[in-house]
Amino acid sequence: MQICIYEDIHYENLEPLIFIRPVYDLVCGMTSLREKIVRLFPNNKIALHCRKYLEPYLKVLYKFDINTVSDNDVLFINGRTLATDELLKFIDLKNKDCVVYKNKEGVVAARLNGEMLEKFLPKLNDLISDQDFNNLKIFEIEAKTINYNWDLIHYHSEMMLYDYSYLAANVNEKNQAKVYDGVHIVEKDNVILKSGTIVKPGVVLDASKGPIFIENNVNIFPNAVIEGPAYIGEGSQIKAQAYI
Repeated sequence: MQICIYEDIHYENLEPLIFIRPVYDLVCGMTSLREKIVRLFPNNKIALHCRKYLEPYLKVLYKFDINTVSDNDVLFINGRTLATDELLKFIDLKNKDCVVYKNKEGVVAARLNGEMLEKFLPKLNDLISDQDFNNLKIFEIEAKTINYNWDLIHYHSEMMLYDYSYLAANVNEKNQAKVYDGVHIVEKDNVILKSGTIVKPGVVLDASKGPIFIENNVNIFPNAVIEGPAYIGEGSQIKAQAYI
C-alpha cells in the first residue's frame, strides 16, 4: 500500500503561508505536517499531491512520486491532517476495502484500490475535494486537522511535546555538542544537543517549563537564553543576548 499526502480545495484558508509551499509543509511543533504523516508509515512508499505550479519545485526537493501514484492500493491522507499515533487507532490498515475516514470538518483519509482507484487517478491533476470520495463507506473518526492558520498556533505546544518524544527517542548522538564552561543548563535531562553544536559561555538553557531540542551544527553565542519548550533547527545561529 502506498501513502499519498494530498492538497484539497481548502488550502486557501491557510493563505498567505501556503503561497510557496504545499499545506503539508507547514510546521506545527518541531516538524512539518508531512513529516508527522511520513513517520507513521515508515515501511510504505510515499507520494505527494500538490497544486500544479508547485510540482516542479517538489520534484527537485523530494524523491517521492509527485502528482502520481505507483501502487494499485493507496491510502490518501489529507495534507492538513495533524497526524499522531492516535490516527493509527482509527484507520484499520488491515481493511483493504475502499473507505473514507472523516472528522467533523471533512475528509481525513480515504483508501482506494482497483477500479475505484482507476476512476480517481485523473483527479490528481487538480485539487481534491471531499465530494471526490463520495459513494464510499464512511467511518467517523476523532482526528485533528489544520483548517486555519491559528490552528497551527493552537496545537503548537501540544505538538512540541509530541515531536520531542519521538525525536528524543530516535537521536543517535545525544549531547555531543561542545559546551563551554559558564553555560547553565536547567533540567539537563530534558535538553538534547546534537553533534557539531557550539554553546558559548553565559548561555542559559532552561528546560524547567518544557524540553529543548537543538539540532546539529547550531552556534549559540554568549549570554543567549533559550527557555523550553523550544526547537532550534540545524545550522541555526543564536546571537548574543538573544531570548527565545
